[in-house]
Amino acid sequence: MGSKNIGNTELIKTASPYYQITADAPPLFLAHGEDDQTVPAMQIHIMESKARKLIGDENVTSRYFAHGPHASKSVFDAKPVMEAVEAFITKLVILELLFLCLNDNTKEDT
Repeated sequence: MGSKNIGNTELIKTASPYYQITADAPPLFLAHGEDDQTVPAMQIHIMESKARKLIGDENVTSRYFAHGPHASKSVFDAKPVMEAVEAFITKLVILELLFLCLNDNTKEDT
């Protein structure tokens, strides 16, 4: 954003993921390193709390890494993270398929 935009609250809000979370937001996956010097971990915890309040605990998945710096490939490209992302996406796909099947069955009953 740059120092010239420090006072531009509206611009900052449009760039912040925190302000993009609304009650109709899709399920959210968060992964963050506790050693992040660029985006303090407290900001992510605050964002997670907001998301859980607005879209429900069941729609928020988070993974925190004790020794994870910002955008660390060695942390975020690791197998445990990939498995967590895969599980998150698989859950979404299964829920969507169930929803489609239930809606299809409802149409046949009418």
